Amino acid sequence: MPKSIIEVRDCWFKYRGSLKWVLKGVSLDIEEGSFNLVVGPTGSGKTTLLRLFNGLIPCFYRGEFRGSVKVNGVDTRGASIAQLSKYVGMVSQEPENQLLAFSVESEIAFGLENVGLRPNEILSKVSSVLKELGLEKLKYKVPHELSRGEMLKVAIASVLALDPNVIVLDEPTSTLEPLTAIDLINLLDYLRKERGKTIVISEHRVEHVLPFVDNVIVLSDGRALAYRDVRSLVSEGVLSRIDVDEPALTMLFKALKNAGYCSRIPLSVVEAVEILKGILCC
Repeated sequence: MPKSIIEVRDCWFKYRGSLKWVLKGVSLDIEEGSFNLVVGPTGSGKTTLLRLFNGLIPCFYRGEFRGSVKVNGVDTRGASIAQLSKYVGMVSQEPENQLLAFSVESEIAFGLENVGLRPNEILSKVSSVLKELGLEKLKYKVPHELSRGEMLKVAIASVLALDPNVIVLDEPTSTLEPLTAIDLINLLDYLRKERGKTIVISEHRVEHVLPFVDNVIVLSDGRALAYRDVRSLVSEGVLSRIDVDEPALTMLFKALKNAGYCSRIPLSVVEAVEILKGILCC
């Protein structure tokens, strides 16, 4: 049986000063080494859910919190954000707000310095992460002078240097060009496959993510429903019902399926080409 790295049980949360529950009885499991997509309309609680995973709720964001969250077996109520950072690293929706140093090298070293590593260990880890993510040429650049895609990679690198089990990202591709978005998702897939990282990503633009996903967590009105069969989620039209941008590829092949030309809806361009070859050959 796969191990659950994050366990959420009957979680309710509303922010201080608000009468509205943002999360309403959410229960779910995130399996170790899996790629997870969180979707839902604006205001459905996606960001709030992600804040549970690294202890920002209840440690930083105040409000009324019910239920429990365990990360690698550790209850977030009894742990600090610093302790939980060993297990979960988070990249926010606005990575520029995470980047505080005057160079990419210093940015990646910052977290390592805070956990008390020796200088030679810090240099080694920084060098390794820069090389692994292809950021060596940016080593001495000022983070805020980088492109949005480069800033996201630096934010991921600074998280990765601490070697957490889980990497959480809040709508990272929302302002990226398509090719840059694809490059970023490929990087996350690499970290999952080659480094064994658990990936949790919230997105509204899902076309680049779906081919890599193991599980989809659908949030609507503060409640969550998990789909382990991504193809069923797409075929049943769940995305369009919750006001998430449905990929053009999905809409095209739904029409072809309804017309009797194909029996399944592809999740990737490669799969779509294979299906089209079959249609054209008939």
